[in-house]
Amino acid sequence: MSSNTMGFEDYGYRVVVVALLLIVMQTLMVTGRLVSRRLQKVRLGADDYVLVSATVSLSILVHGHLF
Repeated sequence: MSSNTMGFEDYGYRVVVVALLLIVMQTLMVTGRLVSRRLQKVRLGADDYVLVSATVSLSILVHGHLF
């Protein structure tokens, strides 16, 4: 681990890896929910649209912050 001038360890790459992993997991979960709703022939509700918009917004926010 490299240290910065204050003596703290630099874990930046680990934060990026964890953030990307969580975004992938969230996307898979939301996709699974939408697919299951489709297979059950149930209409999408407001909560489904909120989940999709939150997933897209979070992905954009994290992508802009990390890169």
